[in-house]
Amino acid sequence: MGRNAELKTVKVMIAEDHEDLLRALTRWLGRKYEIVAAVKDGKYLVEGALSLRPDVIVSDNLMPLMTGPEALKELTARGCRVPFIFITSDIENMPKGTWSIVDKLNIHKELDAAIHAALSGKVYLSRGAGLQKGLRPRKPEKHKDPFIAD
Repeated sequence: MGRNAELKTVKVMIAEDHEDLLRALTRWLGRKYEIVAAVKDGKYLVEGALSLRPDVIVSDNLMPLMTGPEALKELTARGCRVPFIFITSDIENMPKGTWSIVDKLNIHKELDAAIHAALSGKVYLSRGAGLQKGLRPRKPEKHKDPFIAD
């Protein structure tokens, strides 16, 4: 069995309230994983996760009816321990915990790595935010060519 066929058996649930991003994530992740549900709010996230038992949940942080962290708390209280990957554009205000965080600006580069980490029982923290060391990201320094005069 090929690597892609093995990944197709991984059940992923997506929760995102922005329709265009939800559609894009579903299409993109659906190429590698089995998408068991794509929902627009935290209440449906909880209901779907309890009934469908996904292997991984990819969730927006801020959604209507119930935020991603509130949904995680509700699922944990009900005994559902599914790895969460939060995607957010407000990464600096996300509390650290036993879940993964991917900056929406880097989603196309980092989401697949975050899913693989979650499946291995590891936490993934977006590189772009400097969260691994608790530092804010630095702007890249301009490379100065020693052969060009100012």
